[in-house]
Amino acid sequence: MRHDPSLDVAAYLGGAMSDRQSEQFEAHLLACSECWREVTQARAGRATGESLRELAPQSLREDIRAATQVEGGSSRRFQIRWLTAPLAWRLPW
Repeated sequence: MRHDPSLDVAAYLGGAMSDRQSEQFEAHLLACSECWREVTQARAGRATGESLRELAPQSLREDIRAATQVEGGSSRRFQIRWLTAPLAWRLPW
């Protein structure tokens, strides 16, 4: 059986496991200090990230909502392409 704590913990915390798999993994956590450490570190990292998140001011959020509201279908297609174009260069294909 393959044992990769980082992948297993990511699947567990990310909700990719079935209920049965989650129960089995939780039982495994009681015996595996390596997986337990991964879970603890992942949860601590997430908590740190959440605590550092700063909400944009309400006026900025309203400006962004107003700027992104679309009337008609053709301009929406343009906006989607425009917003996703910077990400396209990162795709492996």
